[in-house]
Amino acid sequence: MAHIVIIGLGCTLFGDQGFGVHLVNELDHRFVFPDGVRLIDGGTIGVHLVGTLAGADHVIAVDILRRGGAPGAVYRLDEPQIIDRLKSPDHILQEAFIEALIHCRLLDRPPHVVLLGVEPDDDRTFGSHLTPSLADKLDKMIAMVLNELDGLGVEYERRA
Repeated sequence: MAHIVIIGLGCTLFGDQGFGVHLVNELDHRFVFPDGVRLIDGGTIGVHLVGTLAGADHVIAVDILRRGGAPGAVYRLDEPQIIDRLKSPDHILQEAFIEALIHCRLLDRPPHVVLLGVEPDDDRTFGSHLTPSLADKLDKMIAMVLNELDGLGVEYERRA
């Protein structure tokens, strides 16, 4: 079985910034995944993720993305689009993650990476809770992650 990492990115101290981490926690709470699937709270550790990402065949990253859409708009980016975010003025949220991906590209076998993102409503106010517009998107984003796993042939179970 392929080694798959599902990683939630962001800081849970600033509202919507923690969306990816909250999502990974919800996945862990709701589902049981096979041994080849790891759920990681990537937080804001950035380039230190290289060791975790480099050992994976596939990485499904979840984070907020500012792309000019309405709060709660969801996106799916493949690796070239993720790397292109370095040209965007709002790439700062994923800068360290993108740097980690670039380091992985230098290895013999870099992972296949997708980034699932959601447009934030408020990611600057101190607080550990998601805004209602993003809390309402958790189920949709979980479905997107499960869809990615389905495409990789991964079987999982809902917890009782």
